Amino acid sequence: MQIKHFGCVVDSAHGIYTPQIFAEQFPEWLDDAEEKSILLAGPEHEDYWDVWNDVIFYEREDQFIWLGESGDVFILSNSPMQSLIAAWESMEELDNCPNELRSTVQELARDFLIECDEFISEEEALYYFKPSPYNDALVNKALEWMQKGLEEAR
Repeated sequence: MQIKHFGCVVDSAHGIYTPQIFAEQFPEWLDDAEEKSILLAGPEHEDYWDVWNDVIFYEREDQFIWLGESGDVFILSNSPMQSLIAAWESMEELDNCPNELRSTVQELARDFLIECDEFISEEEALYYFKPSPYNDALVNKALEWMQKGLEEAR
């Protein structure tokens, strides 16, 4: 299975207009005509942010939208591994993660989602999360935990 990362599709440099730019550039993500018109109207519309909060959770076929911490908008593939990594980044799937590893896992997942802007295989993703002698002990523990989770998700 290939993991595909489409990279940043709308840069957060657009500020409050990021959702509007997304609606202009990716109208196929907006099936609801009312939602589309609200986002295209811009931040002056009273429902602008409510609609945007709904849109960022949409899925289309094998893709989903991921909103980075800085506000950048990404479109990612919806492979089980990619979804799990995105869930770790948002802290949604960290219930069984030791508390001392949570912020490190979140940071490593965020780095993966931002840095891997090409097609990669599951094996390459597993390698990406392989502990290394160049990392400190906390990072290696987090990587071991993540790699185990990714292997189980395969």
